[in-house]
Amino acid sequence: MPIKLNPLILISPLTYFIDLLNTGLGEVSAFGAFGLIIDFGFLLIFGFGFLLLAFILHALTLQKRFKG
Repeated sequence: MPIKLNPLILISPLTYFIDLLNTGLGEVSAFGAFGLIIDFGFLLIFGFGFLLLAFILHALTLQKRFKG
């Protein structure tokens, strides 16, 4: 499954999962020589971003639940 690089596709974590899968199957990474580093780096960034968002939403929910 080839990945066509355009700005819209770069904001999806699925792009980096697919690139990891393609690289694991023996194809060339869509991001060049440092493709695996870029894939893992962006997946870590997305993971920490979603974790931070979950903490923020959880704190807001607790504030509403135990208010007054």
